[in-house]
Amino acid sequence: MTGTDNGNPQPKPLPIFVDSEIRVHERSAAVERLRDRNDLKYFNQQGILHVDQTRWQVAQQYERKTWMTNLGQVNYDRNHDHKNNFGGYQTIAGRTFNRFIELGCGPLTNLRLILPHYGIR
Repeated sequence: MTGTDNGNPQPKPLPIFVDSEIRVHERSAAVERLRDRNDLKYFNQQGILHVDQTRWQVAQQYERKTWMTNLGQVNYDRNHDHKNNFGGYQTIAGRTFNRFIELGCGPLTNLRLILPHYGIR
């Protein structure tokens, strides 16, 4: 047990590992996989700035399986929350851009909420 909440011990978090096929491994199976397949070798003082091709392909396999198979019918990814939390994107109001790229957005891009209000050539 670790930590306390008003003197009551808090349980340790359950180790979980989700593989590229979206299989959930728990407890000792998760610990074993975390030991063998973690990303610590890519981590430095600046964070993770680079991964090798094999690791990238595993991540892409996970993303594809997640979005195209498991979440294929999803049409909401907090995009409206982002718009509200960024003041309706007013900081770019009235501007027109030659190009626009949104990185790390997944299939439910915030750009779909920006485009109707701002000019992009």
